[in-house]
Amino acid sequence: QVAGAAETFTIHGLTPSTTYYVAIKVRDEVPNWSALSSPVSFTTDPIDLDPPVAVTDLHVDTMHIHAAYLSWTAPADVGTAGVAGYDLRYSTAPIDDGNWGAATQVTDVPVPADAGTKQQCAVTGLDPSTTYYFAIRSFDWAEPANVSALSNVVSGTTMPPIVPVVVHNPWIVSDRVADTHNISTMAA
Repeated sequence: QVAGAAETFTIHGLTPSTTYYVAIKVRDEVPNWSALSSPVSFTTDPIDLDPPVAVTDLHVDTMHIHAAYLSWTAPADVGTAGVAGYDLRYSTAPIDDGNWGAATQVTDVPVPADAGTKQQCAVTGLDPSTTYYFAIRSFDWAEPANVSALSNVVSGTTMPPIVPVVVHNPWIVSDRVADTHNISTMAA
């Protein structure tokens, strides 16, 4: 950042109920190092055993030929670790706790926003004219991570493939010579 701008850094993987001391040094491109900053201390929260709240409003916004567009409200974390991410999956069979592991995992899921914020995700690579089921779980930063209950399960059917349109020019005189009429004239 430019001089005077605020910066933040999050440290993960700390031991619960432990006091830590943190200080920082900065350097330039040479590198010349600064003196050590004033140390600060903090105590981590006790171990977090509570999973985030389950998503209850997963929704299919629209379906296309090879994609589904989903939305949901970002859940809160009941514990102290904070929501770290989402595990969004889809299948051609209804999803439940028993077959969750067999469902296909979506790789480009957005990072969690603040609780109560609307989130969206595009699921691509789907087959046309196929019904898909979707469900999501959230997990927190605890180690090991606490995983939410399964969300509501939603479904949608992708659109059929596009059939190409063939345009025949009625003004073709022969297979080698065409009249000067064009597609615009034909449309008129």
